[in-house]
Amino acid sequence: MDAVAGRLAGDEYIVVVGHGTVHERLVARLRELDGPGHRSRSIEARRADRPTERQLVAELREHIGASPRRRRPA
Repeated sequence: MDAVAGRLAGDEYIVVVGHGTVHERLVARLRELDGPGHRSRSIEARRADRPTERQLVAELREHIGASPRRRRPA
């Protein structure tokens, strides 16, 4: 957990997406490391059962306020 936590920028908005409890433990560790008097960043956990790449991209687009990609009919 600490190896992952150490690679995340300190001033970023972080959303951890996953299934099971690992993503929740990572969020808890990030908040613990940020602690009082340290970084103040927004950290959020979202449960998702094995998201596909397309689902992750859609989630990211939603967070940054970008409209979804539209496919042209064949």
